[in-house]
Amino acid sequence: MAYAAALLAGAFGLFGEDVPSGWKAVKDRQGACQIAVPGDWVADKLIKSFMTSADGKASAVAHGLRAGQQFAEGTALAKQVMKPTKTIEDSGKRVWYAYEGSGGAGGGTNWYVAVAGSPVCTAQISFKDAAAEEIAKKIALSLTQAK
Repeated sequence: MAYAAALLAGAFGLFGEDVPSGWKAVKDRQGACQIAVPGDWVADKLIKSFMTSADGKASAVAHGLRAGQQFAEGTALAKQVMKPTKTIEDSGKRVWYAYEGSGGAGGGTNWYVAVAGSPVCTAQISFKDAAAEEIAKKIALSLTQAK
């Protein structure tokens, strides 16, 4: 699994640091973690770090775990709450998996991503169309501690 994620990172030129041309970095509310999203994505009126695609069919939000929470502890808790249906990567540096959504209309794909560090950074990414998967992968691979 880690090999597949490394191939994805290489294919997109993303290593949790780069913001692709035409994209923007978005920090979580504490300013500790960030993701990159396409430039036309818009922030929620109340939660500025919750970003939605222009067509409303995809969303992403980054969040830092509480200070002192360890990577293994945080990801184990996430797996209890958002039960994995497909694992993309599960290594000591990144956990990335698909999980069942809240059952809302329209279905789609939901991903949870966490990267080790201080703090541990997480993101939830949802998309309704398979065509949005490539963008969602770029967002997942951009998750990092804020610069």
